[in-house]
Amino acid sequence: MVACSSNGLGIRGLIRESIPKKSKFDKISKTEIINIQNRLNNRPRKVLEYKTPNEIFFKILQRKLSA
Repeated sequence: MVACSSNGLGIRGLIRESIPKKSKFDKISKTEIINIQNRLNNRPRKVLEYKTPNEIFFKILQRKLSA
């Protein structure tokens, strides 16, 4: 899960911090991708009022489960 701005440009820039353009995706391990995903999902975002995507996701999930 990764939250981003409505046009998706924000998240692509964050991904590019870890995976430069023209990188060979077959050279990136599954472990490295999972690490990048975890870093991004636990990074506070201005668009989310400085909450992390994981915080938002689990707050919504908790509301749904307790309804």
